[in-house]
Amino acid sequence: TRGDGYLWKKLKKRLETAPSPSCTADRVHHSKLSTEDFDTKYEIHSFPVIIEGLADSWPAKEKWKFGRLVDRFGDEVEFRFDDHYGELITLKQYAEYIKTTTDDCPLGLYDSQFGEDTESMAFQLTEEYSTPKYFVDDIFRYVEDSE
Repeated sequence: TRGDGYLWKKLKKRLETAPSPSCTADRVHHSKLSTEDFDTKYEIHSFPVIIEGLADSWPAKEKWKFGRLVDRFGDEVEFRFDDHYGELITLKQYAEYIKTTTDDCPLGLYDSQFGEDTESMAFQLTEEYSTPKYFVDDIFRYVEDSE
């Protein structure tokens, strides 16, 4: 089996690799990009931009190594892996799953309600990062709740 953090390392390597010449996107450090510039230069025109340095000050940058998360929250925190049916899985169960799965389309964690319960241990995670100023407007607040 692949070691702890294999997929994270693979993703990090991919994100740190310069884009091919056929794929153009600006790279801008967040300290040099105002929300107004983001809106007018990128968002309105659907132009890709890589905003660098956003996570530099987040405690999550060190605390969210996968093994550390499992040690901290393995049996305590449950995540939804299916918002439609509300199925839950602990982080420890998910860690075991990803170590052993051979699925060509492995299960992912997509929890639209994550961090909403301020009494849960998972709420600690929401205090270890911040939403970048460019993305504070939550699009879901504009969607009507329908069953």
